[in-house]
Amino acid sequence: MPQTITRVFASNFSATEAAEDLKKRGFEPGAIAVAPGDDETTTVSVTPPFGAALLAIEVLDSHHPIKSASTETSAAPAELDPAAPLSSRMGWTVLFHDPAPLSSFLKLKVLTQTRASLSEKIGMAEISHEPAPLSAAIGMTVLSDDPAPLSGKIGMKTVFECPAPLSDKVGMKTLSPSPAPLSESIGMAPLSNNPAPLSTKIGMPVLLHNPTPLSSLFNWTVLTRPK
Repeated sequence: MPQTITRVFASNFSATEAAEDLKKRGFEPGAIAVAPGDDETTTVSVTPPFGAALLAIEVLDSHHPIKSASTETSAAPAELDPAAPLSSRMGWTVLFHDPAPLSSFLKLKVLTQTRASLSEKIGMAEISHEPAPLSAAIGMTVLSDDPAPLSGKIGMKTVFECPAPLSDKVGMKTLSPSPAPLSESIGMAPLSNNPAPLSTKIGMPVLLHNPTPLSSLFNWTVLTRPK
């Protein structure tokens, strides 16, 4: 439910300053009312949107109103707008005259005279008659008779007489007379009559009557049953 906050000021000057300060802080002019009283006092009332009541109170109280005449009252429920029921229920304005209300509320400039676009930072025009500005910037033609322009640019051949240029570059053979070069390098025959060559290699029997051979090898106690 919208809330109306009212402050009475001893002079019209103080009231006007308070109203202008509310506008600077992002409150809609239509939500602010300034009414002179019968004496020299002037009343300022504001109906803030949902969530902005404390800010409105802070702004008004910063201009030193007459404390005995300060009030905060809840306004009558407004008629719900079927097009924006939540906004009308909360007292929010749906359309703003300010095209950037958040920036105005936070006092941030939306447009500045100093342009700092990415194109300007890297020295590239935002609008160019060049159909391929990136290729032109790095000196690469868009259409070329070279089927591999990038490889040609860095001096790398795309077709080699060697079928494995990378292996040849690092000195690694791709084809070897040995059908199992890794096994041969560690001294292990790829084919063996031994069904467990690795166990034989490290001296561990494959089938044991001991159900925990590894624990027994390291003298670890696994599980014991109390007698």
